[in-house]
Amino acid sequence: PGRGRRRALLVGVNYSGSYAQLKGCINDVWNIHCLLRRALAFREEQIRVLVDGEGGLPAPDGREPTRAGILAGLRWLTDGAQPGDELFLLFCGFGAQLPQGPGSEVHEACLVPCDFAADLPAGFLPPRLDGAPLPPPNSASYRLLPLSHVQEIISCLPAGSRMTVLLDCAYPVVPSVSMAQNLPPTFRRVVRRPVDHGKHHDFFSRPRFLELPPLPVRHGLQHSPQLTFPQCVLHCFCACRLQEWDAELPLEGTIQGAFTWAFVRALAAGGFRCRIRQLREALDRTTAELKRSLRGVGQTPVLLLSGAASEDDVVLGA
Repeated sequence: PGRGRRRALLVGVNYSGSYAQLKGCINDVWNIHCLLRRALAFREEQIRVLVDGEGGLPAPDGREPTRAGILAGLRWLTDGAQPGDELFLLFCGFGAQLPQGPGSEVHEACLVPCDFAADLPAGFLPPRLDGAPLPPPNSASYRLLPLSHVQEIISCLPAGSRMTVLLDCAYPVVPSVSMAQNLPPTFRRVVRRPVDHGKHHDFFSRPRFLELPPLPVRHGLQHSPQLTFPQCVLHCFCACRLQEWDAELPLEGTIQGAFTWAFVRALAAGGFRCRIRQLREALDRTTAELKRSLRGVGQTPVLLLSGAASEDDVVLGA
């Protein structure tokens, strides 16, 4: 363990009760929870779990992965951080691309909380599969969490602190991580085929992207934020490239995110104590094996490092 504070925020959203449900995100959270507790000696009070209810049951202890709940969790994770602290963030759920405004081709990447549609009128969702325009709601907007905002939170961490991020979702585009990996906060829309989430729920493999109908309001980035590069040691593991889609599917008898499953296996292959380079190489090998053996896996993991980080760093300070 490091000499500073250790904290982990684990977010898993299956969107129970919505028109677009996933099955493996809560499983992913408990797999990582087990990894942190048993292999990396995190204490229970050092971990905060946000999951929505399974089978229609309410979330445990009222800690739902709503937009407000995730933001509160991020504050708990990062407030008062000091050099030497070891922080960990996991998000498993849908990623979405959102236009800056009506008719805009400029999009940004967002995490999708469980209450993403709470402000929309009944009947607006699900979107029509034929692409026909929907009657515009009033000024309501989606409750999403732009990854540019997550980057802003990370960029406030002090030099000498360490943050590990796992994003098991589509569009895991964290902008302005370093001079060498300076991804822009916006991009041109990624064209995808319409998804019938009702049918997809019973498919072998499900995509972790959610295509939301555009709204007649400005949302997301109201301006191009002046993002500053993080000063902390940041290791950000992303499930896929921008144009790809992240999958969940049956693995070892239960539905899991392919990326989280591969991450745990790769870390175990290094005896739960390895360097970033070793983990990246093992993660690439494990994902390549999945691609060869299973249909529906076409993703390529991406590693983003801040300027203070190195592939020679030890994973999670283990």
